[in-house]
Amino acid sequence: MPGWLIPAIVGLGGGIFKGLNAKNAGKALGTAAMKAGALKAGAATKAGKIQAKAAKKGGKVQVKGARGAMDAIKKYGQKAIGAQTQYLDKQVNVLRDAESRSLADVTKYGNLAKDRLELAGTEAKGYYEPYRTVGESAVYSMADLYGLATPENPNGGPGLSDEAIAAWERSPDYVWARDQAIKAADRSAAARGGLRGGGHQRELVELGEGLATKNFQNYIGRLSELAGMGERVAGNLSNASLSTGGNVATVLGNIGGGRAELISDTGGKLSGVYGATGDDLAAIYGDIGSGIAVGRASIGDVKANALKQAAGFKASGILSSADAFAEAITGKANAQAAGNVAAGNVLGTAVSDAFNNYAFNNALKSGTAAV
Repeated sequence: MPGWLIPAIVGLGGGIFKGLNAKNAGKALGTAAMKAGALKAGAATKAGKIQAKAAKKGGKVQVKGARGAMDAIKKYGQKAIGAQTQYLDKQVNVLRDAESRSLADVTKYGNLAKDRLELAGTEAKGYYEPYRTVGESAVYSMADLYGLATPENPNGGPGLSDEAIAAWERSPDYVWARDQAIKAADRSAAARGGLRGGGHQRELVELGEGLATKNFQNYIGRLSELAGMGERVAGNLSNASLSTGGNVATVLGNIGGGRAELISDTGGKLSGVYGATGDDLAAIYGDIGSGIAVGRASIGDVKANALKQAAGFKASGILSSADAFAEAITGKANAQAAGNVAAGNVLGTAVSDAFNNYAFNNALKSGTAAV
């Protein structure tokens, strides 16, 4: 066996051994890269799940807070509505009570004024009443003289009736004038000595006829005067009644006007109170509605964001896991390729060395080798 062959065989075997070790080392590095990639991918997936779960949990906490805020808005909104309604009832009761007391006062003092006016009217008519009664009697006496109808004689009768004449003859001016004339005639006859004589009797008859004619006219005139007085008094009574009635009507009108004004004023105030309360209640309901709408919108946004974040975290985990696996596969391929290249390089070097030894020995034999 040539001397150079043994070192060549040994070098070639060492190269083969080194190449196999390099290849195995590449495989081992590839396997380690795969394991590391799997662990990294699993960790990324698990982290994505944990982040997604945390995002959902955070969303639930925010939703719970938003619902709590909505419940608080409803609760305190209802309290505000109750307080507003209670205050409205108090205002209405105060206005109604004031209206009731004012109406009672207007009616009370109005009735007092009416009673005073009616009393004054009654007293005034009482002062006129005697004169009216005398005038009425004079009218009826004249009606009896002419046979006209009266309340006691509604059908009337013949003029100058015995009753009418008797009434005239009972009149004080006629009785006094007759008695005075008779006394004067008696004294004159007595002075002449013919008190009961025929001349004295004729004188009394003539005196009576003349006195009757003269006094009857006076009697009619006095009855007319008394009737005129009664007419004037009746007019005054009528005016007094009308004046009293007008004043009473004015008082009653003032009472009615005052009551109407009070009722209208109270109605206006109540309308204002109801209107203001309605505006306040509308504002409260509007705030409640707005708050609930905002809360619901917030809940929707929170849920959407939580789902979006959870999906993002999951997707990120999946992508990171895929990147880790891809990186592991690439690392494995690179390690195996590096091992194969290293093994090839080692074998190539061993073969090259063996050939170089063979060439050198041949050169020595031929004497051409360089020293």
